[in-house]
Amino acid sequence: MDNLDKKPNNFQVWIAEFLKNYFGVVLFFLVAIMLFASYVFMLLPHFKQAVTVVHQNSSDQQKKYVEVAQKLTDLRSLINAYNKIDPTVVKKVEEFLPSEYIQEQLFLELEQVIIRNGYTVNSISIQKELGSPSASMNSKIGRVRVSVLVSGVDYLDFKKLLKIIESNIRLMDVTTLSFSPSGQSASFSFSTYFFREN
Repeated sequence: MDNLDKKPNNFQVWIAEFLKNYFGVVLFFLVAIMLFASYVFMLLPHFKQAVTVVHQNSSDQQKKYVEVAQKLTDLRSLINAYNKIDPTVVKKVEEFLPSEYIQEQLFLELEQVIIRNGYTVNSISIQKELGSPSASMNSKIGRVRVSVLVSGVDYLDFKKLLKIIESNIRLMDVTTLSFSPSGQSASFSFSTYFFREN
């Protein structure tokens, strides 16, 4: 009962009058403070993170653009350099790695290299590699396996023959070698390469 009969003090009356007269203003400031706090503690960190991600992506794209532009410049320089190369030099390189596989041409080259130097060729086996090339090879390069049996050679002739093959203009990788002093014969296998047409 005492609480009900107790009159409000002056401060409570002032607060009540103030809220009655300025309730809209107080409500506006409270909502503004809540919105500001939400922005600072919730939206601003996400906004900063988004700005950082966008800036990083923009920086990465700029680096990629610079790299691609540099590659394009390098390719243009290579094209200009290639156009200045003497056609006879280009032809020698094409002989080093021919643009196509022609079995008869390979026979003629082996004949010039081996028979013309005074060696007796017993057999030549040429096999074009079928199927896809190994993973370590470029898909545009084909391989031909060649096996040769030569007779009437001693050890010095055998060494000389290897030197002749190594100095041949066509790229050749010798894979196996065997020499029989008693039979005066030698056999070797090598791989040679060409550009695939397809």
